[in-house]
Amino acid sequence: MAFLDIMPLSRGHTLVTTRKHHEKISDVTEEEARELGAWLPRLSRVLANATGVWDWNIVQNNGRGPFVSRIASFARLRIKQMLI
Repeated sequence: MAFLDIMPLSRGHTLVTTRKHHEKISDVTEEEARELGAWLPRLSRVLANATGVWDWNIVQNNGRGPFVSRIASFARLRIKQMLI
């Protein structure tokens, strides 16, 4: 499942996660991990074409707390275009 972040750090900032709730990436099943991995390059190309920005970071946030950028408690990957 992928959706645009409601508080984007850059244009096209997208979250990619599983349909089933997992608090940490270590809780994701092998099958779910393969599916997440398969979608990352596809979504990256779509976002790059839509925004015109071809440099980005893919970040994995795990859990919540002061060392995670947000307070959400679900395993997710972020695709963030780099600001140039």
